[in-house]
Amino acid sequence: MKHSKETTSLIYELEEIIGCKFRNYNKHDWKESYRQPVHGMGISSYTTQEEITSRYITPEYIKSLHYTMGPVELKIGEALIEVLSRLENRYGLDFNKLEKCRIRNNKHTGE
Repeated sequence: MKHSKETTSLIYELEEIIGCKFRNYNKHDWKESYRQPVHGMGISSYTTQEEITSRYITPEYIKSLHYTMGPVELKIGEALIEVLSRLENRYGLDFNKLEKCRIRNNKHTGE
């Protein structure tokens, strides 16, 4: 998969889903979830997609996204790019083309 500006929004949305699924078992209520802070290119954020300006959501920023948990780092940006690439290869998809079509259709329907 050639990672492009068309897929950055999709990958960022997928990261947000994953980032909100962390659980902290050290807290009193073990079922409590929280937003794992994601780091990328010098930006650390607990924020939602709407709270980050579009100038930060670039292919380079997406690729640099990672979670830091003590001495462990999960490169979530690279992982999501690889997951989408495998889905493309397995099912004959092209997420760049799909995103271009989605954006074009949203412009026509006013969404």
